[in-house]
Amino acid sequence: MPGGSRELYAQVAAEELDAALMVRPPDGIPKALTVREIETQRYVLVGAQQGSASEGLIVYERTTWGGRLAWDYILRTMPKTKIACEMDDPQVIALLAASGLGRAILPQWRGLAKVPGLSIDEIDLAPERKIVLATRGQLNALDRLLLKALVQ
Repeated sequence: MPGGSRELYAQVAAEELDAALMVRPPDGIPKALTVREIETQRYVLVGAQQGSASEGLIVYERTTWGGRLAWDYILRTMPKTKIACEMDDPQVIALLAASGLGRAILPQWRGLAKVPGLSIDEIDLAPERKIVLATRGQLNALDRLLLKALVQ
């Protein structure tokens, strides 16, 4: 089931889902849930490889857990940057940045480098987002199998 991390987390906590792949919750994890880290994604600055790109920033939505990390970094290091727009889908943001509509601070997920025309630059003191598998209680055999497949 697709969804934002906050919603998926709530569904696992409410026992509506058995497991969820999501950004690690920023405010702690109740004892009833088990969280296993899948990967750590460092944030990078992305923009168009060629041509004149807009100087505006495409902001990863501040209300999302992953977006909050990017926004905190922007406030610390780029406080006077003009914001072009804000949205909650990093893949769409990467496509917009590659087309020259602006730059963005995004987590470097496995497929980011495959976005055509996208320039990816490391940034100093970059935040990191942790992708986790959240389940209720201890991992069962199916959870362990899923975890093994995700970590490879």
